[in-house]
Amino acid sequence: MTRASPPHGDLSSLFNFLPIGAYRCSPDGIMLRANTALVALNGYASEEALLDSVRVSGNEWYVLPGRRAEFRHLLERDGYVRGFVSEIRPKGSDRHIWVSENAHVVRDADGAVLYYEGTFEDITAQVLAQQAQRSSEEQLRLLTAQIPGMVYMVDLDREGRRCYRFVSEGVREIYGFGPQELMRDPMLIARYRHPDDAARLAQETVDVLNEGVDLAGEYRVVWPDGRLRWVYQRSCEVARSFDRVTRVGVLLDVTERVQAQQALHASEALWKVALESAGDGVWDWNLVTGEGYLSPGILAMYGFAERDQAHLAGELDRRTHPDDMQQMLADRQAHFEGRVPVYRNEHRIRCTDGSWKWVLSRGMVIARDHEGRPLRMVGTHTDITELKQTEARRQVLEVQLRESQKMEAIGTLAGGVAHDFNNLLAAILRRKVWPRCSGRRSGPDSSCSRS
Repeated sequence: MTRASPPHGDLSSLFNFLPIGAYRCSPDGIMLRANTALVALNGYASEEALLDSVRVSGNEWYVLPGRRAEFRHLLERDGYVRGFVSEIRPKGSDRHIWVSENAHVVRDADGAVLYYEGTFEDITAQVLAQQAQRSSEEQLRLLTAQIPGMVYMVDLDREGRRCYRFVSEGVREIYGFGPQELMRDPMLIARYRHPDDAARLAQETVDVLNEGVDLAGEYRVVWPDGRLRWVYQRSCEVARSFDRVTRVGVLLDVTERVQAQQALHASEALWKVALESAGDGVWDWNLVTGEGYLSPGILAMYGFAERDQAHLAGELDRRTHPDDMQQMLADRQAHFEGRVPVYRNEHRIRCTDGSWKWVLSRGMVIARDHEGRPLRMVGTHTDITELKQTEARRQVLEVQLRESQKMEAIGTLAGGVAHDFNNLLAAILRRKVWPRCSGRRSGPDSSCSRS
């Protein structure tokens, strides 16, 4: 509330010089004065034209019904109004604008109301920008609600303190609390981190502030009830100033995937141990990078120590006998192309001591890309050297047996031929002797009896 005092000079120049609209009106709402900015705001050429229009059109200033009554109530109750934001319809235009209004009551020495004074500032641009921002935020909220996990935007000051500017509803899936709770207490997330991951995550914050690196990795979250969850984080920098860094990112709950991987690794360990126990060497080959896992059994098969081998599958290929290489690659390619369900090949390998061994190699592709190209293959090597040697000895013995049987057959044949020859010879001899005795009586004293 303002008390009127005797004028100390003419303030009309200051009144008209104000860059925002200013007015004076009577207690019954009749506008008495309007400065140049207010006249222009309403689209009139002069103050007189605006005042005439106000008298004719009455109180059609505020777009929202009851807004004038609310303004008058505050003014009469407090004696002033500050920052009263309203949508209005300027007197000389059909357009709508937003204004921020300030006003106060001017009274005489006895406290009677003389008039009201106030200002209007056109804040349409700010209001529209705020509305656009709210609309954008709402669209962002709706969009991120469709994305699994937590989407966020955060400011970090030079000390690493956080201030979240946006957090999606997906934070509940990971941490069990809502976006507003995290925005009120930015350190809430830090209290849920697994102690074993704390040092690494603290170092990542230092790297972010100093180098602006992109982050991608997993860490553990421990809920108050002790439940453990795995989270995959990815974030990047979008702005940097002298006192803060702004980053956007996403957190995804990957607990089920990690648990499945852990179960798979445990299962793989079991079957690898089982195969090792059966005497087979186990290999696991990444067909994309060429890297591979070679079990202790397969290293021993080649004569390698654990520290001697780089676990590259190509090293095994280079130790394949040149005469066996072509067939080995052909059998492998047939499996890669799906023409045979399982890769199987026998070939010789050169050991570190220069000796050669026979191995039976079996394997299967267990991962392919969307176009069917093989990505990962696992299998075994079985030392079949003794089997091959036994087979070779068996083949030698079979050859010897066949030769022996052949000689026996030849001997039997020769004996049969000799017997038949003797019989034929005897018959021939008999035919030559008996004719000389024809016509003679046979008997003990006969000369033919000695034939």
